[in-house]
Amino acid sequence: MFNSYRNDFRDCVDMFMLQEHWQTGANMSRFNHLFPDYCAFGMSALEERVQAGPLIGHPHGGIVTLIRNDLLSECECLYAAERLVVVRISNILLCNVYLPCMGSVDRELICEDVIAQVLAWREKFLSYGWVFADDFNSVLSDNSITSRLLKSFSWIIAWHIVMFCFLASLTIHL
Repeated sequence: MFNSYRNDFRDCVDMFMLQEHWQTGANMSRFNHLFPDYCAFGMSALEERVQAGPLIGHPHGGIVTLIRNDLLSECECLYAAERLVVVRISNILLCNVYLPCMGSVDRELICEDVIAQVLAWREKFLSYGWVFADDFNSVLSDNSITSRLLKSFSWIIAWHIVMFCFLASLTIHL
């Protein structure tokens, strides 16, 4: 059944941005085997956990961005880490983000760091289009430090999109 689905989207999907793949570093090559028409950019979030001993319980994390092989000549992986993958395709910036769930050690610090990295990449490529995929792992309606941070970040994202559209319309109409 999976092969049927894979064949259905092969000709119409240029990229996938996945979160929580749960693959170890040794198994990251499985993406290339399962999706031979795509190149995988990403990293396992389980390396430290695997090195500590047997996996017990529910493993978390891991992100990967799959880019169709036809686009690789215009593609550059700018950054790949456990919680953030940034890929440029021509004049489009792809940011794939996975934030820790509630109860994780140093959650607020990790969220602040990842969001700061995303904003730094966005500033560096301000004139580019932007595709943003995320798993915030947060309830935005509560009043936690992380939720307030993510709500603020969401406003910044919206501002960037509005400003990009406004500047693009000015450029078109000049």
